[in-house]
Amino acid sequence: MAVSKILAKSMRLDKLINYVANADKTEEQTLVSCIGCNLSTAARTMLKTKERWNNTDGVQAYHIIQSFMPDEITPEIAHELGNRFAHEYLDGYEVVIGTHVDKEHIHNHIAFNSVSDITGKKYHSSPESYYKGVRATSDKLCKEFGLSIIMETGGKGLHYAEWKMRQAGILTFRELFE
Repeated sequence: MAVSKILAKSMRLDKLINYVANADKTEEQTLVSCIGCNLSTAARTMLKTKERWNNTDGVQAYHIIQSFMPDEITPEIAHELGNRFAHEYLDGYEVVIGTHVDKEHIHNHIAFNSVSDITGKKYHSSPESYYKGVRATSDKLCKEFGLSIIMETGGKGLHYAEWKMRQAGILTFRELFE
């Protein structure tokens, strides 16, 4: 089961990319991939794309995090899923994918340029783009890989803590009032 979130980043691109590709967290960068750029020049490439399209201000990148349930996925499969996600959802954007294995749960960090290399348009994050794009693509891939997904309630997903309580058979606050 992937719990996903997207964060807008106005920080320097190299700092975000260095975090995503951290060798201590990605098995010496064996679990790092790039789309439309090379790791050693990713920040520079993204900046050049922004300059080419005259779109350099505001949000510099977006950071998607996919966290998987402990013991449900291997680092290699998680990384493959992150790559598939980026290819399907982020077509036209420069992307760096890092699969972190430093916690109990394996998780992907996906950093992508806020400006499309193909169209020059900025990505805009909204609840709609999250549920119909990020979440829908991640859930579809999780199903393809035989992973569990978060159950829907009234059009919105459960918070991870609530999902864990339901898995353990514990009555949640929401269920008290349903």
